[in-house]
Amino acid sequence: MSHVVEVKSKHFTKLEGVTIMLHGSGDNADSFAKKVVQPMYSDKLPNRIFIVPDAPYKLTRAKDSGRCWHLLEDIVLNIMFGYVSHRMRTVDKMLVDFIDQTKKKYNCDNVEIVAFSDGAIMAMRMLCLLDYIKTAYISSGVFLTDQDHSKIISNNCRIFVTHGMIDPVVWPFIHWINKRRLAKAGAQHVTYKTGFYAHTFIGLQDGTEWIMNKD
Repeated sequence: MSHVVEVKSKHFTKLEGVTIMLHGSGDNADSFAKKVVQPMYSDKLPNRIFIVPDAPYKLTRAKDSGRCWHLLEDIVLNIMFGYVSHRMRTVDKMLVDFIDQTKKKYNCDNVEIVAFSDGAIMAMRMLCLLDYIKTAYISSGVFLTDQDHSKIISNNCRIFVTHGMIDPVVWPFIHWINKRRLAKAGAQHVTYKTGFYAHTFIGLQDGTEWIMNKD
């Protein structure tokens, strides 16, 4: 990955887990770490190390240094026709390799994913490509159609999916699509939540409590 931010609480004493945090389209690792990881996660979960990678694509229309994991046309083609572009497969491999390397670097078996929007799409793809992700907190994303779901089933992966009911970006009906696709995939440990909010970080606020209760 071109740029990675590591966030560790000043109250850190021993490593209990590594959490991969994936930002949404138009954001970047530095901004996501500052707006979400530090205030919502690191001090509440002080014995986890939070790893925040930059998405690979620069958005030319975005202010400052906004980035994205997928190009919009690739997402649309996948949702409508199940087509997976070469770009998507390239980014899949890039993130799989990065998470593998991160797991080895910290010598930690407890690897989690927390993700928002475009990053949430990426997180759901990772659940189908990595056989050691046990926990995923996914906000305002969509579960794409082309994946092999066997890893989700065999790992008994615990998944929390949340979505805003007035979300103008990832429309609310996507939440019900996610429920149907995860049920069809055979996922056994999924918690769903909706709230009266739009496409914001509010949906990520329950993540720390859910992870702590999961522990």
